[in-house]
Amino acid sequence: MLDRLDEHPFRRIIDISSDGPNNQGMPVLEARAAVLSSGIVINDLPVVLNRRGRSLFHTGTRH
Repeated sequence: MLDRLDEHPFRRIIDISSDGPNNQGMPVLEARAAVLSSGIVINDLPVVLNRRGRSLFHTGTRH
């Protein structure tokens, strides 16, 4: 998709957030290597869950 831009951006960055394993598309390490080799920067934010399925950053009331 970034290759189809009419303009040439100063930087190319992909922002990713995730709460689990890869479940669609090519394997993560393959995709990461392809993106990095083309000069694109990857920003990632892992969403860490506890055993109850809640984010470790959850600020709501406890049950």
